[in-house]
Amino acid sequence: MDNYIYRLVSDTNHISKPPIFQPSYRIAYSTALFASVYAVTAETAGRITEAGTAAGFKGVVWSQRLWIDIDDNQRALEAQEWLKKEGYDHVVYTTGGRGCHIGVARSASPSHLLPQQDKLWVSTNLPGADLSLYWHLHLIRLPGTLHSSTGLPKRILYSQEGRSIDLPPFESTSPATNQINYKASEARQPFFKVWSVVQQLTPSEGQSRHKQLLQLSMALRNDAGASPEENMWMLQEVNRGFDCPKFQQELDNIVRWVYA
Repeated sequence: MDNYIYRLVSDTNHISKPPIFQPSYRIAYSTALFASVYAVTAETAGRITEAGTAAGFKGVVWSQRLWIDIDDNQRALEAQEWLKKEGYDHVVYTTGGRGCHIGVARSASPSHLLPQQDKLWVSTNLPGADLSLYWHLHLIRLPGTLHSSTGLPKRILYSQEGRSIDLPPFESTSPATNQINYKASEARQPFFKVWSVVQQLTPSEGQSRHKQLLQLSMALRNDAGASPEENMWMLQEVNRGFDCPKFQQELDNIVRWVYA
């Protein structure tokens, strides 16, 4: 869909700066290191840019492929073999580090529920995948860019033609007692003007991952007035910057505790 464009992040446009959006055909000519897993309309992108932050966005998104991030080498091989056996059209990239990135063809209409539908399909069929990827404007590293730890590029491993995924309607499988009540926040100042938040946005070697994420979550709630949903999105963004990110369940526990 030509009217859908992606969020980009480069050396000159870090996560703490207003979002930049570009259509897919221009990404290869940019200096971008990361692009969003999902795209939004140009009108929506303009509104997000004016707001100065993508935090908390949960509107309509779309992507041509369902992207999968697997950090474990053995799990990555098992996923590839399963996709081949099932005859799915897919492309596989090395990450420059452990595991792989897989893009599977799927037929999907633009929807605010698309990330949840993708997450449900992946959790059902490909155990071991990083489920934190399925957030409306989450980022994934682009082909050709270098891994921050190994210095190796993300490159294509192989592609296979086949059938597309047909996603079933989304139905939540989480017990009500474990759900966080996500509610849009009321008027508040932008996160990036709140110093207690800004100083926690870059992964630090001086403190534990859990402590940094907890302090960020508390600052987002107490000082920036963030909703639980906005809080979770920001924690996921920072968590992906760690060499060994925390599991999604640990992030859920932090946000649940902070808002309890």
